[in-house]
This record gives sequence, C-alpha cells and structure tokens, in this order.
Amino acid sequence: MVVKIPLIAFLIFALQASASRDDVVAVVNLRNVKRSEAPNGNALADRVLHDLLNDYREKHRIRPAKREIRQVQQRGGAPQIDAATAEEFLTAFKVDQALWAQYGGRVVIRKFGPTPIDAYRRLLEDAQKRGAFTIVDKSFEADFWRAVAVGDHADLMDEARARTMMTAPWWLDSADMRAD
Repeated sequence: MVVKIPLIAFLIFALQASASRDDVVAVVNLRNVKRSEAPNGNALADRVLHDLLNDYREKHRIRPAKREIRQVQQRGGAPQIDAATAEEFLTAFKVDQALWAQYGGRVVIRKFGPTPIDAYRRLLEDAQKRGAFTIVDKSFEADFWRAVAVGDHADLMDEARARTMMTAPWWLDSADMRAD
C-alpha cells in the first residue's frame, strides 16, 4: 500500500525541518544570530565580537581623520591602497586602541597589526553581564569562550612593546608622524 501525502503537507514538514536546523544560537543587541550565520562556537565568537566592535565604534564615534587616511595611503614602500580600505584599517586600529586604553591586557601581533586579545575578552564579558548578548544554544558556550580565551602565543608582545604599538600609529615612522 502506497501512502500519498499531499504536497502542501510535505512542504510544511520540509519548512519546519529546515527552520529547526537554522535556529537562533545567540542574541546580540536584540539581533538574532542563526546557526547558518555561526555554525560553531568559534564562528559565533567572531560574529558576536564583530557586532560588539561595531557597536563600540558607533557608541564612541570612532572615525579616522582625513589626514590619517592620506598618511596610510601615502605610506612609503607600501602598495597604494584606496581611501575606503585605509579608512577601514584605521577605524579598526582606533577601536582596538580605545578598547586597550579602557581594558588593558595582553596584545598579540596578527596579520593586520596589534590585537588587544584581553580587551576583546573583557568587552565580551562585560557585554554578556549587561545583557548585550546571550548565547541561547548552550552547546556553543564552551567553544565560544575557548575561542575568546586565547592561550600562549609566540606572537605575544611584552608590555612595553604592546604599549608602544597600541598608543602610536605603528605603521608610520617618526618622519611620517612629524609631517603633519
């Protein structure tokens, strides 16, 4: 005996099954983060941090000055970059600089410069405490915090170098800095 299922019933079942695979795994500032956007704890940490860094930038009105953008564009020896890329790079540095000034902590050198890893973790901890983000799917929690709690790094800076890198435009030499 063959059971015929009406097409509409099959479609409803398929939609429900699909929806359950793309459930909400976290909420960041009242925005749902679905499993398709962050399929694991590492990806969720990246997504939450990205959203919180953007919110921090907006809240503190962090923007590079036009002369800073020009300095990055005219950096000797570097390939010419467009204004939008220079602005994005500078904005990220200025957000990291402000976070490091607020939270302090360890700094590592990464592909695009110094990264205040402890400041990132403290930002996330504070945001979670005040309810700015919640991990809804608790199976993500351990991997999320493991991704945030960066361990030993060969590229970990000593305190003096971290202070220098986080307080001055490290990509400019002193002659570039005096030019303005």
